[in-house]
Amino acid sequence: MVWLVAAALWGAAGWASVPTLQPALIGDRPEQAMPIIAFQMAAMYLDSAVGAAVGSSLLAAGAGAMGLVVWAVIPAGLTIVLAGWISVRALQLRRCRVVAVA
Repeated sequence: MVWLVAAALWGAAGWASVPTLQPALIGDRPEQAMPIIAFQMAAMYLDSAVGAAVGSSLLAAGAGAMGLVVWAVIPAGLTIVLAGWISVRALQLRRCRVVAVA
C-alpha cells in the first residue's frame, strides 16, 4: 500500500511540472510553441519508457526496493546538475543581451 501511495505522489509531482514548464520553454519563441511542446512531451514519454525498462531490468537482476531508490537518485542528481547549468547559462546569455542593448 505504501508503494501505491508513493507511486501516486511521484506521478502527480512529475505531471504537475508540465503546465509550469511549457510557458518557460516557449517564452522566447512563441511562434514555435507547437514543435517545442511536442518535443518536450516526446522527451517525457521517452524518459518514462527508459525508466520502466531500466527499472524492470534491475528488478529482473534481483535489485530490491532500496536498490531501485539508489539507482533512481543517480539520474535525479544528474538532472538537478544539468538544470542548474542550463539556468546559469540562460542568465549569462540574458545579461549579455542586456549589455549589448544598453
